[in-house]
Amino acid sequence: MSARVLNIVLVVSVLALVGVVVGLAVERGDKQMPCFERAITGEVEVAKPVEAKTAPESEDILPTTMTVGGRTYDILSFVQGDGFVGGYQMIAKVREMSANLGQEEGEHFLKNQGDIPVELRGEVTFVFTDWRHAAHSESVSCVYWSVGDRRWVRDWGWLDQNWYDYARVLRRK
Repeated sequence: MSARVLNIVLVVSVLALVGVVVGLAVERGDKQMPCFERAITGEVEVAKPVEAKTAPESEDILPTTMTVGGRTYDILSFVQGDGFVGGYQMIAKVREMSANLGQEEGEHFLKNQGDIPVELRGEVTFVFTDWRHAAHSESVSCVYWSVGDRRWVRDWGWLDQNWYDYARVLRRK
């Protein structure tokens, strides 16, 4: 085979693999933050699976405060009106709210994830706006409940995308 044919086969194979990864994310229920970048870069947050608990059956209002690893946080939404904001607008709003937490708080949050209220699983994605990807400073840390992994995991979200009403930030009390 010629080099051109081999390149085409390689590109088609990579695209098929990406399709499988994205398909698995949808099938597993990872609707909030796709695991596309995590799968491509191979970065996976290591944490022990959280013991299985069932969420309350009633449609209660989500909590607005929580204590995780001895630290108490307000759970805040930065989205109003249209149901979404741009990433750079999000950064400005979060700073005004004094809720721009970084890597140290994010790692503490993941380490003590067993304290995160069950009713938040699959309902919110926590954004740590001052925890940036080492190679991509325009990417912020996001922590969401992974149905397949049965635990909270970290992923990265680009600032040039829209952020929707499931995204929340934390303000330490």
